[in-house]
Amino acid sequence: MNFENRYRAHPESVVNGGTIDLTVDLGFYTRRETRLHLSEVDTEETQSTEEPVVQDPEETVRQAEQELTKKNFVDEWIATAGTGGEWPLVIEVHKPGDDRFGPYFGIVERITDGAVLNVDLIEEFGEDLYPDRDRDQ
Repeated sequence: MNFENRYRAHPESVVNGGTIDLTVDLGFYTRRETRLHLSEVDTEETQSTEEPVVQDPEETVRQAEQELTKKNFVDEWIATAGTGGEWPLVIEVHKPGDDRFGPYFGIVERITDGAVLNVDLIEEFGEDLYPDRDRDQ
């Protein structure tokens, strides 16, 4: 991990299986609320500005159930960090490209046991996180 971009964090809410809202301790009594997208974790967007795509209702229900399962997994994973005090998580943050206003991506680690949320999600859901990827890659 890159120690220059590591910060203590407190979870606020889980947006979906790949995005969480956090309060981040930047040091010197400075805090910032931010939305962090988990690196290497691809999940369905919960809000979209694009026109809705008409698809099979059963497929829509199946996808919604999968997303809820991932979100619940992240909720439970974060709940076990509760014994880590005011700042139970450590995050490593990076912003791809030069877009100042683009999303933050990062890795989330629990202080209590050193578990990494990104890794645990991939181990738990594997290919479900990347349904559109070519299997031969």
